[in-house]
Amino acid sequence: MAWDNHYETFVSMADPGEDPFDGEILMANYGKGTYLYTNLVFYRQIQGQVPGGYRIFTNLISYGANK
Repeated sequence: MAWDNHYETFVSMADPGEDPFDGEILMANYGKGTYLYTNLVFYRQIQGQVPGGYRIFTNLISYGANK
């Protein structure tokens, strides 16, 4: 899959035994901020109380908070 060259892979993920997919979370600088795109379905992760889903979501919304 291809995307605009302004985006870079922020996170690459894979299920056990699968090749990594580089489009799970993409990042691009936009003005004075950062645009993060994900195709992860967080409402399912959070509704299912998946600890990893909470951690990823929290890390994404807090990205750049210390800049």
